[in-house]
Amino acid sequence: MRVFVFGGGEDIGEHVLKQLAHKGHEPVTVAETKNRAEGLKKMGAADVMITRDYNFVEAIKGSEAIIYLAEASVTSGENKNILVDHKAIIKTVEEAQQLGINRIVYLSAVLADESDESKSTGAKHEPEELIRRDGIVHTIIRTTHAEAKPGKGMVKAVREVGVNAGKKAGDLAFEDIAAVLVEALENENVFSKTFEITAGNTPIREALQAL
Repeated sequence: MRVFVFGGGEDIGEHVLKQLAHKGHEPVTVAETKNRAEGLKKMGAADVMITRDYNFVEAIKGSEAIIYLAEASVTSGENKNILVDHKAIIKTVEEAQQLGINRIVYLSAVLADESDESKSTGAKHEPEELIRRDGIVHTIIRTTHAEAKPGKGMVKAVREVGVNAGKKAGDLAFEDIAAVLVEALENENVFSKTFEITAGNTPIREALQAL
């Protein structure tokens, strides 16, 4: 499957590219320089379009699905004044619909263990509402803070969104978050669902199947 990765150059995005390629998919993304594009290809990207203004319209053509990592960093703390690029998300959804792409996996800017006050900062929750409303087969994933450490291949996944709000749920590895995104891509059990992932001891595929 040809998959456009919005945010492929980020820490989690790099792992997404690697894991998609490992599973036989054809990941594509964008970069600002030729050197960065070459680096992403070495990580598994089948194609990287160079664009200085992050115009991804041409890059998205021919894709069958999208994995979108919200621009608000999942490594940021609570109450930071982070603004999600709503225009980019709207453009992505509109372009997907025009091209007949009907699958999007969205890594939310809202954290699973984030307080309600922090969640509303910068309107980070609004893209989730947009994606649900526009009829695309979606999976929306909220996660805890992420860090660069070895992945365990295990998480805890819950449908009760907000159940972990305000609680310290434990950091997750970039690699494990990427693995959840890639697993969710074709796992029909999580189609049209929103869920949270936190540190846990359940193998990723099993955790998603139980939702």
